[in-house]
Amino acid sequence: LFSSSGRVVTYMGRIDEEKNVSVLVTEIWSRVKQREPDAKLLIIGTGHQSDIIRRNACPGVRFLETNLSNLEVLCVLSMVDVLAFPSGTDYTPRIPMEALLTGTKVVLNDLNFNAIFKPYCHVVPIESFGMYRPHGYNDNMRSINGDNWKPYGKPDPQVFAEKIVTALRDDSKPVLSQKLFTSEGFIEGL
Repeated sequence: LFSSSGRVVTYMGRIDEEKNVSVLVTEIWSRVKQREPDAKLLIIGTGHQSDIIRRNACPGVRFLETNLSNLEVLCVLSMVDVLAFPSGTDYTPRIPMEALLTGTKVVLNDLNFNAIFKPYCHVVPIESFGMYRPHGYNDNMRSINGDNWKPYGKPDPQVFAEKIVTALRDDSKPVLSQKLFTSEGFIEGL
């Protein structure tokens, strides 16, 4: 996948409804392929929608149903061209942060992403909201119980695809300010 011609876009993380991976595979990726026919999409992760993703993946999409170690995550992120992260529920998710640190371009939704990092990403406004039934997921910051329904944002597939194409065609690498990694920089971003 990495040695062939064409650029590589990846999604890495949980494969659950609120992460919008099915939107990426079924609605966004076909639009990217129209403008960048040599681009490839690599989906890495596991979750409740893994079967749907595997079943609906179009040609040119590779799905690796696995969890990677921290070192493997960094290695993959350093080799891909763009991280597509259409999740509609995160605040400052680890994977986009690590992508930025490795110099990988990031396309993500603007919902709940820490404002201090937005200037370094290709940010897509949320178009609409959906509801998902939590699966008892606990990320040590929030615990979701039972049959409660939670809102999550969904991107406009056309706009998200355009941002991916723009990122693919951009040969620069994001360079984060050293100030971001100080207490002063972090406090200013709150």
